Amino acid sequence: MDFQECKMKAKRYLMLPAVLTILSAIIGCSSGGGGGAAPPTTPPSSPAITSSGTSSGSTAVFVDEVTGVSRAATPGSAGGGISGQATVALLTLPTVGNVVGAATELQTDEITTSLTSISGTTVDPAHDIGMAFDYNNANVSFFQISTLTEVAFFDTGVTSTIFFSGGGGKIVGAIMNPDTQTVIIATADGYKVIDYSTPAMPAESFTIPNYMSDPSGIELNENFGFHPALEITGDGTRDLILSGGMGDGGVNSLELADSRTGDVFKPDAATQALFTHSSYIDAVSVDVNYHVAVLAPEFDTKTVLVDLSKLSLDTGADTFSLPPSAVNEVDIGAFEMTNISVESSSHLVMLGEGYGGTKFLVGELNDPAGASGLGFARLLDTPVQMPSSTSGSWSGSRDPHGTGAYVTGVKHDTKPSTAMGVWAGTLGFGNPAIAVIDLDAVLTGALADPAGYDPTAATPYDIGYFEITPPVAP
Repeated sequence: MDFQECKMKAKRYLMLPAVLTILSAIIGCSSGGGGGAAPPTTPPSSPAITSSGTSSGSTAVFVDEVTGVSRAATPGSAGGGISGQATVALLTLPTVGNVVGAATELQTDEITTSLTSISGTTVDPAHDIGMAFDYNNANVSFFQISTLTEVAFFDTGVTSTIFFSGGGGKIVGAIMNPDTQTVIIATADGYKVIDYSTPAMPAESFTIPNYMSDPSGIELNENFGFHPALEITGDGTRDLILSGGMGDGGVNSLELADSRTGDVFKPDAATQALFTHSSYIDAVSVDVNYHVAVLAPEFDTKTVLVDLSKLSLDTGADTFSLPPSAVNEVDIGAFEMTNISVESSSHLVMLGEGYGGTKFLVGELNDPAGASGLGFARLLDTPVQMPSSTSGSWSGSRDPHGTGAYVTGVKHDTKPSTAMGVWAGTLGFGNPAIAVIDLDAVLTGALADPAGYDPTAATPYDIGYFEITPPVAP
């Protein structure tokens, strides 16, 4: 199967709710994609594809359609930028359903890395590879998922630091592209594209410079958007990074960079004028089927929707243009909901409160090609407060953001083919945990009774906490 055939097959898969991932969760174009409890010893040779588009962040989750198993790779300490451990926690999310009350403890496999601490992870299960990074380290760790071993400790060469509201870092986000076996790493120098096709010997392909070092470079944010199946130009030749402007260069909107060529596209003057929100973009996510980018400005109550199907690239001027109908700034009535993730088959959006947040919203996107145009078909009026458990209150991930959206496998015991949100964070006094949320149940107001706890209940609850515990010694 060649690349274009894979793209077409992936687009058909994208319409099926059972095929999905979050962050960099991967389903293969051939059978055997995904990373379940017993990953294949020989990864599929054809390119893989993701079916949900979310921001880069600290937690990677992937689904094995053969077994129905959902797995997550998260920093070995509390997820989401709370450093202190040098391990990646690889855990299996329960298939018995999601519960509220007493938190289920999840034993984990652990991958020891050469890093002194870990802020985030990204995975490519189709090729049995993942990568971990730390904000304050120029090195990254590549690891093999099936053997739980580090295969390369790679120096990106970054020497400077970039600063955000949550602090500074050398490396602040990453997403793997299984189509090209490259990983896009957001660094203080810009977006570095690293080839990991030989996992033990990763090599830098090129750097897309930060505008602070090169005026033609790109404004960079840690929670950028990317999806290898997102075809904007229609010819399948560009894999575009969706980067939100930090505002230091006067661009509080969207900038684009081609991860294959390094080309950068900034909004032209008329397009820039369509973005009127008051603060810089903290995160970008994307609905791959609707071609809608979801932008989250920090320190604002707005969510910005962009219809990418109406985007036009000017390769001569290195700009892009959008008509007024392609940008909709929606006031969601809640402050700084910047942990955003889109599940592309159901078009459901999870918007979590930023930096240690305890509340979230859920919305459903309109098809911008329909009569209602660009916007939300459904959106909660009031944020949902994450409930307390017997382990204490919830605190969501800090930077990089640790939310995502995915669909359970068709063989899930209690909620098959269901769009879920996931959120890395802590319970009580810093106990690392994962929260799993039935997005449609929350959106329709069908939350189950949170009283009591039975992990084998026939009717699972709609918000579940799972504490991360170290593996038991043999």
